[in-house]
Amino acid sequence: MSGGANIEIRAGDNDDLREAAAVCERHYGGEIAERARQFEKVLARDDAYLVVATSGDRLVGYAKTEWCDWSQRSEARNIEAGWYLGGIVVAPEARGMGIGRRLTMARIDWLSIHHPGLPIWYFTDVTNVASVAMHASLGFVAVTHDFDVPGCSFPDGGVLCRLDGRTRSEGA
Repeated sequence: MSGGANIEIRAGDNDDLREAAAVCERHYGGEIAERARQFEKVLARDDAYLVVATSGDRLVGYAKTEWCDWSQRSEARNIEAGWYLGGIVVAPEARGMGIGRRLTMARIDWLSIHHPGLPIWYFTDVTNVASVAMHASLGFVAVTHDFDVPGCSFPDGGVLCRLDGRTRSEGA
């Protein structure tokens, strides 16, 4: 894929399930059919949003945001209920083109339209320096390193970040 490829960022739909699952499977492993079912569940939820990046007729990345509330989970610690950015993957051949940033900005824009004024949350392993730097450049600030998220582990330590609520006109 050339650096000048025309990349479109748009809301994901049912026609994207299989390709998003294939990109996910290449990154995380697992079975494509099961990954596609997971994406189908995201699309069916009122409290989740899937955005995709395409180049021509090929899906080259995806990202989601969803409302998460771990308050009933004993393994959760120091993590608030709210809108979380997560599940972003860009195909290896499309990395370094700013697609991750554009997918993140699309989710911020969607949240600022549909849930204006609410903070947006994000967490990752501290060793994911590219992601930490990109989110910081969009205004996310570190809140704590002392937290636990059910189903997630951070061998080198995690960082929980927040972007205070803004309206779309404030930009990212």
